[in-house]
Amino acid sequence: MSCLHAAVGAENAYPVQFEGKEKVIPSQVDGYEIFLGSLEKTLEFLSMVPSQIVLIKDGAESRVMRQKFLKGYKVRPSQAPEFYQEYNVMLEKVEETLWSYGAISVVKAGFEADDLIAAFAEKMDHVIWSKDGDLLAAGDWFYNGQMNPDKFYGIAKKYIVVYKSLVGDTSDKIPGAKGFGKGAFVKMLEKFGDDCLRELKEMLDEGALKELKDHAADFKPFQKILDNEAMVYASYKCAKFYHPGWDLDIQARFPATNGDLPAWNRTEKLITSRDLTPAFIAGFEQELLDNKVGHIGFDIETWQDEESLAWGLANKSKNDKFGKLDVYGSHMAGFSVTAGSNNQHVYYFPIEHTLTDNISLGQMTDLLNLIPDGMETLVHNNAFELPVVRNHIELRFDRGWLPNVVDTMIEKNYVDENTSKALKFCSKTYLNYRQVSYAEVTDGLQMNELTGLKVCSYGADDSVVTVAIHSVFRLIMDYEGTSKAFDMCERDSSYLFAEAFLNGLKFDLDRLKELKEANDKEYAELWAEIEVYLCTLDGYPGTRFIPAEKFSAPEVKRLFKLYSGEVFKTQVRKPKKLAKILREEFSSVRFADAVEDKDVEMMNQLAHEEFEPAPILNMRSPKQKSELLYDYLGYPIRLRGPLTDTMKKEGKDKGNPKANGDAFKLAVIGTKQIFKVAVLTGNFC
Repeated sequence: MSCLHAAVGAENAYPVQFEGKEKVIPSQVDGYEIFLGSLEKTLEFLSMVPSQIVLIKDGAESRVMRQKFLKGYKVRPSQAPEFYQEYNVMLEKVEETLWSYGAISVVKAGFEADDLIAAFAEKMDHVIWSKDGDLLAAGDWFYNGQMNPDKFYGIAKKYIVVYKSLVGDTSDKIPGAKGFGKGAFVKMLEKFGDDCLRELKEMLDEGALKELKDHAADFKPFQKILDNEAMVYASYKCAKFYHPGWDLDIQARFPATNGDLPAWNRTEKLITSRDLTPAFIAGFEQELLDNKVGHIGFDIETWQDEESLAWGLANKSKNDKFGKLDVYGSHMAGFSVTAGSNNQHVYYFPIEHTLTDNISLGQMTDLLNLIPDGMETLVHNNAFELPVVRNHIELRFDRGWLPNVVDTMIEKNYVDENTSKALKFCSKTYLNYRQVSYAEVTDGLQMNELTGLKVCSYGADDSVVTVAIHSVFRLIMDYEGTSKAFDMCERDSSYLFAEAFLNGLKFDLDRLKELKEANDKEYAELWAEIEVYLCTLDGYPGTRFIPAEKFSAPEVKRLFKLYSGEVFKTQVRKPKKLAKILREEFSSVRFADAVEDKDVEMMNQLAHEEFEPAPILNMRSPKQKSELLYDYLGYPIRLRGPLTDTMKKEGKDKGNPKANGDAFKLAVIGTKQIFKVAVLTGNFC
């Protein structure tokens, strides 16, 4: 909105009558131009490109939640309807432009952009670009013409909320404590240091500001806080950030070929053998080196010989339209690569197309060897791309493979494993872009029967879409905290599977046995450590002997297991028959005598003498995990299930505590015993 306000004096501004006065309305045309200029300068200063941008917007009714705490929160004088019309048109153009250069937008109904920005800043590397200096509290890096300006007297970002709770924020209509201004805040820092901010935040969190009474005599401004206690709490609730949850509206589009940021307009070229001049190769290498985002897109087109086609049809399943694809027998027809600082240039290189000046496999090798060390290569379905490429050429990289492959098909599983992983489905779902189908392009022919020019756009399209959906998937994975798991589990294994597909793998059974024994040993040691800790929890199930109060067959079985360590299975319930089985099958004379005499005291004594604490914890039982976390460890309940009608009838006003991974992660945030349950939460989550 600041860009539109800045356009008040521009040439396209126009006057309107509003509330009996003439108002000058800035034009979206001028506001948009101001935005573009500011965007280009900022990207240049930060050495970034448009596809690294995440545009975060206020959701519908975003202020309602905070206005429940303060009715006047962000209530500003109304503008003429024409102003909002211009603003909405400008915002739509800004979003469309950013989308067309690979940026992503995010919004969540009921939440302000500030909440989403703070949530994303916790999860990923970032620079927050905004005119709103309050967002200094949201992340480590903030830019509004200068980097990390000191607006809050050098205090840590997590305590800016304390400043706004006490001093207020006039721009957002947060009052703070009346009479406790910036001067009082500075004096407080001078007198007590930064430690007082930590203590004040704890008081605000716990509703314990009354503790300041003990210090008001030493520092009189504290009395202002006490006198305005209710307003300070309300200010705190408005100033703090709220986590928007995991279900966000994330949108992106297929990158446009031209637009209002010409330096990053997308180009698409067919590069034949005669085009591979020293000048082109040098320029292509420089474009790879200039890449700002750390990854390129890569895709191959292939064709099948008659033997492979016959095999595919012979192994066709009900869901196969064209038969199985013979990966091992696939032949390279061509490949596409994205390059440039924003991956805005895409090249299609023909290898085996009809009536085309094809490049050789040797030239393909030379081109791919130009990929810089450390650059990620994005592919969609590495189970196909890696073996086919390796079957044709050997590169300079580790073991001769495409370097640092990241498979967007597997990323899709991390984002949503319940829908199709096909590239064209992902393109339509996440980019709102319908790709041309294989059947439409080939029209019954094979790739090697088509010219390179005919296939160029289709082939280039896949690598562009792969780059675009990767940006979306990676943003979601970073936000949900699954990126590290992907990097650790999926990257190297891609090469292992491809190697196995082409050459098979030799298994060393002795080594596997050795690894299993080492794993079992480590597991036993970790579990023993957990059991030792559980035994320290007062009354934890299985850690103390519970005597039988009266004679019964179930109690006989329970006590006998404690006494002997053996499981006593029987449907018999009469004491004499139970005793007979104990003597004959278990040779347990003393315990059998006590059972036959229904001597509960002796049964308890025998079992107690042999009792060894054995904590009971079934990792598959949400009930047991919930009891451990909330009842025995005393962690706060931060996630609950829905309040059902049955619960309401029972007089309950809250749902049952959740015991899933998210619930346990949130429960241990900010607690002092995280280390104690670290080995447990790994299994919980």
